[in-house]
Amino acid sequence: MSKLRITRAVVPALLLLAGCGDATGPGDSEPITELPRALTVAEQTVISNGNAFGVQLLRQTVARDRRPNVVLSPLSASMALGMLLNGAEEGTFEAMRSTLGFSGMSRQEINNAYAGLITLLTELDPDVEFDIANSVWANKDVVFQQAFLDAVRTAFQARVESRDFRDPATLTAINGWVSDNTQGLIDTILDQLDPELVTLLINAIYFEGAWTTRFDPAKTRRADFRREDGSTVQVDMMNLDEGKLPLGFGPGYAAVELPYGGQAYSMVVLVSAEPIRSFVDGLDAAGWQAIVDGL
Repeated sequence: MSKLRITRAVVPALLLLAGCGDATGPGDSEPITELPRALTVAEQTVISNGNAFGVQLLRQTVARDRRPNVVLSPLSASMALGMLLNGAEEGTFEAMRSTLGFSGMSRQEINNAYAGLITLLTELDPDVEFDIANSVWANKDVVFQQAFLDAVRTAFQARVESRDFRDPATLTAINGWVSDNTQGLIDTILDQLDPELVTLLINAIYFEGAWTTRFDPAKTRRADFRREDGSTVQVDMMNLDEGKLPLGFGPGYAAVELPYGGQAYSMVVLVSAEPIRSFVDGLDAAGWQAIVDGL
């Protein structure tokens, strides 16, 4: 693909968190204390530099998107761009590789790392359902090199289709793929399809798991939640009297970690004392790692 065509590709990324399962009773999952295998050097690079890319993506998105609530999936964005790397050459490839933090890695090393992590992440915890799906929808009016299509099929387990973007059936097929891979919770990603579009790359992540230490719904109470502007609103507050959770405190923030299932996955909730956009603006990869290490 030429530089022009790459700049006209669209890379939507879906993230779906399907609740927390059964919230009652104590968790009974066996703790997962180690990975089933050692990570390769390439996988470690994709993870560590992927985290840095995620923090940078968060900072830039929050600075530009003024809506009160923003949901991002850095893994989805990284994986979709990783697929697109296979269609990039020369300066475009170098720029994308640098942005993702993979400088010095070959295309094959990057592909192998993504392939290994997809398998590892989706099979890591039997008590958590974690699915990763990728797809590439190519406009049939554009000639794609077979090597690109083969690479995304092999490394990213992607569904690859060449379709007429003027045909309404193509839009139906894309939305159907999204619905199938989010178990029907997202039934539409596009309302229309630009016939001039070159390609559409989509990543969908579906996650469903019960918290290891679960909240008793009977202890949920209405209480005041203070907004950033100082006003308050009544919301349902979950309460937990038993069990231990990792907590962290630092300059201007408090954090808590809520593990799922066998504790291979967790949700980290961070509350900032200052306006959240100001806090995020000062956050970098090292700062995020310090928050996690301090739990």
